[in-house]
Amino acid sequence: MRIKKYDFIKLLLAFTAVVSMASLPANWQNVTGHTLRLSFIETLSWIEPFILSLIALFIGHHKQRFMAEYRSLSYYLKIFITFFSLSLFYLSLNATIVTSLFSVQKLTTTVSYVYQPSNPLFSLFWLLMLAPVLLRLFEQLNDNVKKYLSIILLVLGTLTTLIIFYFNRYLHIIDYTWFIWLLLVMVMDSTDYLQRDNRNSVGQHVYQILSLVVTFLILIGLFLGRYFSLKYHFAMPQVFNLHPFGLLNLILIFLFNRSFKLSHTNLTGSQLINKFIMPFIVIFIFGNMWQEISRDWWMRIAKLQQVMTLPTSIAMSWFIFRIILTFMFLMVVAYVWQKGFNAIDLRNWNSGWINAILVAIVIPSSFFILQLSNVSFRFASLQKMDRFWIYLVNILILLTLYLVILALVNRYYISLGLYSLAMAIISFANYQKVILRNEPIVPLDIKNIVILPELIKMADITTQQILIGVIGLLFIIGLFILLQHILGAKKAFSLPIRFVFIVFAALNLGFWINFLPKLAVQWSTDNTSHTVSTNPIMVKLHYININLIQPQAHYNNNGSALGFLSMVKVEIMDKPSEYSEATMNQIATKYEKSAAQINDSRSRNISDQTVVYVLSESLANPSRIPGVTLEKDPLPYITKLQNESGGLLDSLGYGGGTANIEFETLTSLSMNNFSSSLSIPYSSLVPKVNFLPTIMQDFKQKNAIHPYTGLTYQRNDAFKKLGFQNFYTLTNGTKTVKYQNKLGNSPYVNDRSSFDEVLELLKQTKQGQFIQLSTMQNHTPFLSSYYNKNWPIKDNLTTASEASLNAYTVGINYTDNEVKDFIQKINQMKRPITIVFYGDHLPGIYNWKDDNSAKLKAYDNILHQSDYFIYSNFDSKKVSKKVASPNMLTPLMLEKTNSKVSPYYALLTQLAKKTPAVERDKYMGTDGNYLNEKKLTKKQKQILKDYELVQYDVSAGKNYLSDKAFYKTK
Repeated sequence: MRIKKYDFIKLLLAFTAVVSMASLPANWQNVTGHTLRLSFIETLSWIEPFILSLIALFIGHHKQRFMAEYRSLSYYLKIFITFFSLSLFYLSLNATIVTSLFSVQKLTTTVSYVYQPSNPLFSLFWLLMLAPVLLRLFEQLNDNVKKYLSIILLVLGTLTTLIIFYFNRYLHIIDYTWFIWLLLVMVMDSTDYLQRDNRNSVGQHVYQILSLVVTFLILIGLFLGRYFSLKYHFAMPQVFNLHPFGLLNLILIFLFNRSFKLSHTNLTGSQLINKFIMPFIVIFIFGNMWQEISRDWWMRIAKLQQVMTLPTSIAMSWFIFRIILTFMFLMVVAYVWQKGFNAIDLRNWNSGWINAILVAIVIPSSFFILQLSNVSFRFASLQKMDRFWIYLVNILILLTLYLVILALVNRYYISLGLYSLAMAIISFANYQKVILRNEPIVPLDIKNIVILPELIKMADITTQQILIGVIGLLFIIGLFILLQHILGAKKAFSLPIRFVFIVFAALNLGFWINFLPKLAVQWSTDNTSHTVSTNPIMVKLHYININLIQPQAHYNNNGSALGFLSMVKVEIMDKPSEYSEATMNQIATKYEKSAAQINDSRSRNISDQTVVYVLSESLANPSRIPGVTLEKDPLPYITKLQNESGGLLDSLGYGGGTANIEFETLTSLSMNNFSSSLSIPYSSLVPKVNFLPTIMQDFKQKNAIHPYTGLTYQRNDAFKKLGFQNFYTLTNGTKTVKYQNKLGNSPYVNDRSSFDEVLELLKQTKQGQFIQLSTMQNHTPFLSSYYNKNWPIKDNLTTASEASLNAYTVGINYTDNEVKDFIQKINQMKRPITIVFYGDHLPGIYNWKDDNSAKLKAYDNILHQSDYFIYSNFDSKKVSKKVASPNMLTPLMLEKTNSKVSPYYALLTQLAKKTPAVERDKYMGTDGNYLNEKKLTKKQKQILKDYELVQYDVSAGKNYLSDKAFYKTK
């Protein structure tokens, strides 16, 4: 039989091995498909041991080539690397696009073949590892010793068979016995006891026949033991219902042994493994890693029959189709690994096949690490088979990025090293941003690279750590270059091919950027996708249009790579179906009348007064958090003012989102209406529009204060466009803050200095003016080393959370004292001044000891409730909305100060009075709990619809209202 014919038989056996693998369950107690699958198991359970037996025969046939590897360290290393690299490859796929969960147990499968006899790979691995030694030892024995040793092996085989009959309920006994059987087949075949013998000795023939009979009985015993074990786990109807093919196993092995002859070749033992045994290594490792895939297939057959009422034949056809696809995939993998290890044998380190093996491991692994860096990533999401295709697309996008690096560098090992290093840095940066702001890296963050030093400070990374990191990066890059030099690897591709890679990458990335559905938000309380894609391809890929402002859920469900690309092309808003010039004229008329009615009862103009908006960084009373008990309120004064004229603020952020909440407050536009891809309006909206309504537009004097860098979120450019005359910062503003004192060991300017900066501006003019202050004192991180003070707390949070909470609570208590002092100084001023004070979001420090994920979900509404109050130093109306969203603060302030409104603020006044707070597509009632959209009245829905139309008109529409004095106060 020639090699080509053997290759055909090898592929046929490999296909049957895939079929057999699909039939056997990972958990014997959990079989779906029942009768159909039991029949499948009875029919095909013999194939796995049969294949292993053939491999043992194959090794015995070529004993000379394997014995030659006796002292070859490279032989043993190649076997281990082959198994280990394939295991890593399947593990990386398993952890990204396969149905089963990633776990520590799954991680151990990368080396479990070394020590776990219940793993079928154990027998295959140690058979290959021990073959040179055992065959050489057996070869050195004289004929009589060989004969007696063979008899001993047969006796041991017989005893193990009897043990199996006695302990047939225990599968692990059978696993040990199969390994003994394989060694027996290998050694006996190497001594020609199962081959044709030309000697005429009657004793020899008798012995050969006896050996064959005993071996046959051992094999039959093994199969019956395997059958009885299956029967113990499954309710099989008859004892002798085992498929006849199982009983023919020895005959098939014998016939294969008699007919197989390999052409003359100089292949070594390791090359024989690479050429003839590699497909089976690939299949068995695949089966070991992906055991749950067969369960998924059988469940889908049952579902097809139950839901679609398909006949069994059609469901089975679909099943076989899946098996064929799997077989094709495994053969491609086997081919790549064969080529790669052949290149290793030839020491051709510049081979693209070696690189392909490394890429196949690194790229999926990098995607998994990138997903983990989103923190809230749930392993359970990997159980959904419909995530397979969308995660596969993510991996292909990452592969595209690697090809770009390869095209630029043109060195395999350096390129792969640089890609791995880049993904590690990106994952770390992404993790830090999620920790700091509860949001992954988005395209607009690339612009923030100019404020990298400030971002590093926020992440609590010391100069020493930065230095160590830089040195480490340089050292790693040096290792890549050294490895490339040692291996003597040359340039990978010619210039035209590199150019093709660049063009392909540009087309691929551009395609997805323009092809992906928009992430538009619609009014709803449901937390699922509402913008159903009309793109049939994305529907088939199960792409989920997450409509949350924060893109974290989007990245988790659709993958970080696709999520990032979907936000490159920023969509401001989807056009409402009712939007037209006629509709906007009707809205203008409607709210002009409303403004006139409101203004009839109001006597003040806001431009004659002084208004100070104070965004207090991360301020929210911890006493509302379940499981946290404070011996005393850290915010007694703020709570007093809050009860008089204020309430809770429904914040879109948790741990971050300051700039967006500040934007909502200044413009009264809701982030809830914008597209999810518009993650930071200061960067992606303000530069594109000629006009946005703001509370500042009625004031002649308007200044902003932020005692940090002005570059964050491009505030310096955005504030200038919005109309601020001066922006007081530490760096990159129009002016530098005068007061820069800090509290304790904190690196941030304290609140006293920030309030002193406001008072300084108030002293400069007695005319009406607007001041926007965004503080920094209570910015993350919250370190116990900041203050020499503790706050009595009882909680069931983690140790790290408790330490952060303690420092945070001390900090906000200082804020409370400074607010009291600030208000007292405001009261001494003899002109009308109003303070709108609010916490932008909660600090992202709350992690419970038990069931943290479930509690974060259960307490979602509470974790988005900060505090606000509106205070005037003159007699004013008491205004209280128990739960407000940031876009409602200005109309509430105008009501409290008895100030006249424009039609725009007339609309917002109705919004604040008559509708609940809304952020993140969730309506929050006056009790702080979420409301269902169905509970909204027709009038409330109409106000929300009018508001959405106005917001679209001014931000993404044709600005029909800008020419109608809609935003001007009469």
